[in-house]
Amino acid sequence: MQLTMIGHESWSLQAGDCHVLIDPVLGGGFGSDTDRQFAIIPARNVDLQRMPAVDGIVLTTEHLQHFHPASLRRLSSDCGHLLKRKVVYVPELFPGAAEAIVRACGYEVRRVDTQAEFIIGSLRLRFYMPFTEVLFWDSRVASLHVEHQGREAVFIQSDTRIADAYFADVNNGAVAWPQVMVVTNNFQCSGTQGPIGLDNLLPVPDQRYTRLSGLRLLDEIVHRPMRRLNQVPTLLLAGNGYRDPFGKTHHPWSNLELAQICSELSLLRAVHSLTPGESFDVAPARPGEPAGWICASEEQVGPCPPKGRRQTVSLDTQRIKAHLDEMARTWLITRYGQVLMAQSNYLGRPVSPCRAVLQLIRDDGAGQQWVLDVSRVEFIEVPDEGEGAIKRYPYGIRVDHGDFCKLVLGELQIWELLNLSASQWYVCDRYDSPLAFWLEYYNEQVDYGRALRSYELSLVTAP
Repeated sequence: MQLTMIGHESWSLQAGDCHVLIDPVLGGGFGSDTDRQFAIIPARNVDLQRMPAVDGIVLTTEHLQHFHPASLRRLSSDCGHLLKRKVVYVPELFPGAAEAIVRACGYEVRRVDTQAEFIIGSLRLRFYMPFTEVLFWDSRVASLHVEHQGREAVFIQSDTRIADAYFADVNNGAVAWPQVMVVTNNFQCSGTQGPIGLDNLLPVPDQRYTRLSGLRLLDEIVHRPMRRLNQVPTLLLAGNGYRDPFGKTHHPWSNLELAQICSELSLLRAVHSLTPGESFDVAPARPGEPAGWICASEEQVGPCPPKGRRQTVSLDTQRIKAHLDEMARTWLITRYGQVLMAQSNYLGRPVSPCRAVLQLIRDDGAGQQWVLDVSRVEFIEVPDEGEGAIKRYPYGIRVDHGDFCKLVLGELQIWELLNLSASQWYVCDRYDSPLAFWLEYYNEQVDYGRALRSYELSLVTAP
């Protein structure tokens, strides 16, 4: 078997005359908004006309950086002659809306149960779900075990923890021992352009993420999981192969730097990192010949702010309130709501029942402010306090008004919003924070219509 990096966490896997694509993102970027695409780094060109014929496509998750409908459509329509079978294999919890888009792109979709073997050509594959405790948005992500003729095996970790069941199956011989394991580094932090994701605007130390050292990161993504294996496979580091449109995310260490450090520190384990087009031979566990159909691009990928005035979307106040009140009823019956209701003091003062605030910011600087009253279980519009709201409410979200409306309408996904314009403050664990709740509430599994709309737009807006 030969594993080839296409970009970020997209892979080509070949064994003899069998060829499988895993999470193919084949263009320069991805996203629901054509003016604010997330760019694959380093930039590369994928020449599909030179790509070996494909026996099947495997998707591990619906996350945008793995599931790219435009690439699937391009393969089906422009390069259909290269597809021996138009079949896409997905794990059992793959969202229905995502499945609908795959079918609309011209494919048969086959759902595969967890740990059930499925066959593509001469390859035997299994999905492993993260049975260990993970965040909701990672709980449906599958990692992939692949065997060839019982002699070669590779394991590819996706955007989640490696399942306990996988370690058990490998150690007791239920599946072949992997000569190569792909482990994922998705650690990102904010740079000089402002907060990202679940960052906290309050100057409160986050013990889990403050001053994260390279050694601690390596322990988290490499050494800790590998301690659960009786033998030591060769490792490939993947992930962190994209950049947000505004250059807000920062990667303190490249995968190549981490791989070099890890190899120097461990005498028993070889660790490698591949750039797009580079290959790795599984059985001898060594670098292979580069793929001729993937080559580095001369284009430099950097921050790419919108050109001109982007199209704005707006909802009237009545519709916003109706949506927020529906959200409030869900919020307060979850553990996230319990955190809000347990908060009795903030900055040395008792707090009122209004304990969370949502600020919708317009381009002209004007804002719309909504507070969540936990006693009435509804959002109430109040005069905008600007940055002063952080002194009054222990929990808050700030987000661009148009982006929030796009989120409600299904024209942006929540993961995009967190990296484009959303920020928050909180006095709890980051995984109980307001935006952590939004990651569940606006998840692709929760609202079929909203998710379907975002996937349809990703096809329309694809460059």
